[in-house]
Amino acid sequence: MEALRLNQLSLAEVESVKSSLPAEEYQKLTFQLTLQRRFIEASIPHIEAFLRYRSKMVRPSADNRAKLEAALAALENQAGQVEALYKNRSDTHRPKAMRRYVAEVREAVKAVSA
Repeated sequence: MEALRLNQLSLAEVESVKSSLPAEEYQKLTFQLTLQRRFIEASIPHIEAFLRYRSKMVRPSADNRAKLEAALAALENQAGQVEALYKNRSDTHRPKAMRRYVAEVREAVKAVSA
């Protein structure tokens, strides 16, 4: 959450000096900072899913399983947003890799639950 806050401060700073920047530089900065925000936003459910999966291995519970699935669904949603916004313009955001991770965690949960 702190990373999101700092990113927002950076975006606000760039916005405050917009008139002093060449248009191309302003666009580059806002693109990079917005991309960074998307990365942070995708990292949150990614990390939560990982930690909930690890927790499920130690202390399985229906509540944790539901929260794990919610985190995976949020990550899938992020993959769709990234794909729609950036297509192939981002090296840090790979919707296929995000979806593959979701599928791998779901398969691992099934294997443990079986």
